[in-house]
Amino acid sequence: MSGSDATTGTTGRKGQRLTTLVGLALSLLLMLPASPGLAAGTGHNVSNLRDRGFTISWTSQVVEPGQVNYGTSPDSLSDVAFDDRGQTVRDYTHHVTMTGLNPDTTYYYEVVSGGVTYDDAGSPYEVTTGPGLDFAWPEMISGRASLADGATPAEGAIVYARIGSSPLLSALVGGSGVWALDLAQLRTADAQACYEHSGTDDVTLDAQDGTGAAASETVAIATATAGTVDMILTAGVTRLRVTLQAALEGRPAPPDDRWVVPVTVWVHDAGSPWTGEAAGANGAIACYEVLTRSDGTIAIALAPGTYDIRVKGRTTLMNLVESIVVTEGLAPVDIGTLVEGDIDGDNTVSALDRSAMVACFGYAVDDPSAPANTASCDLNSDGYVTALDYSALIMNLGRTGAE
Repeated sequence: MSGSDATTGTTGRKGQRLTTLVGLALSLLLMLPASPGLAAGTGHNVSNLRDRGFTISWTSQVVEPGQVNYGTSPDSLSDVAFDDRGQTVRDYTHHVTMTGLNPDTTYYYEVVSGGVTYDDAGSPYEVTTGPGLDFAWPEMISGRASLADGATPAEGAIVYARIGSSPLLSALVGGSGVWALDLAQLRTADAQACYEHSGTDDVTLDAQDGTGAAASETVAIATATAGTVDMILTAGVTRLRVTLQAALEGRPAPPDDRWVVPVTVWVHDAGSPWTGEAAGANGAIACYEVLTRSDGTIAIALAPGTYDIRVKGRTTLMNLVESIVVTEGLAPVDIGTLVEGDIDGDNTVSALDRSAMVACFGYAVDDPSAPANTASCDLNSDGYVTALDYSALIMNLGRTGAE
């Protein structure tokens, strides 16, 4: 996995890229502190912005690798940066720092988490570095982050620091639980100058790991620089990887980029009724808005238990699989074929959907003269609304999804 995100200091650019789909996946994004069970690979934070570097960080639903592709042209993201802990690291948390950049330069980037690429609705994100500034003496704050038992280091957690409404600084928690940040590196939102502050100002520290465990502390800067700020992360959950296998209509045999589509996954305790509150995610144990992978699989993470799982694509009917027992070693769960044709999102393929299809027929998705909902009428993700899409809708006309 709406068009808003938690990115700081970025603005989207319009462009054409059909190799990735974001759609619904951008609506559940990384916030501070993180919410357990929410899809966060699509959302990210920009931190540590300066003249020659910046950091992109996010959390994912499952343990997976992460990287950032970037460059000075939106059409050429040929540079690659990996997690600060190394290229082979696989984790729930991801902290990727771009270094050796040019001052006063706009960089474009996309986030790759678990092999799935996320961008700004088809265009790369962008961030602009600041100018070189005069040397500033380090103003270090540090501490130790531990798990709920107060002893186990919260290795791999991310600590974010903010003074008032300033941009973010961030650091990874090391193997011994220690983290450190230099407040002198904090800049204004446009990165043009150092962020002015004094020892009497408060610094807010938020720590989070990939299980949803989090801690927050607000202390005076003078206090933080004079000692250490220790945090205990609480409310985390044990999560197991669950792989759902979907089949998609009208696309080439997988793996294929056209199998990468946005879907919503609702998880409830087995037997829970499907209500309006549940559909709005308020009654769900977890609600994921994610992208399928190129083979039609969907990766989520759940605590051990027995669940009903519902899956709906942006233009598909809803499928339901019941009483799935989540334990270690669970085999991929077959959720069946996601039936296409629900253009208006009411979980029924009806005459209204057919009318929408007719209005968009013959247009390319990127045609500026096309109707606003043309992308929703491209049921097979080939970039055009053709007889293939119309035939798929007619084949399913009158069908209703599970509830």
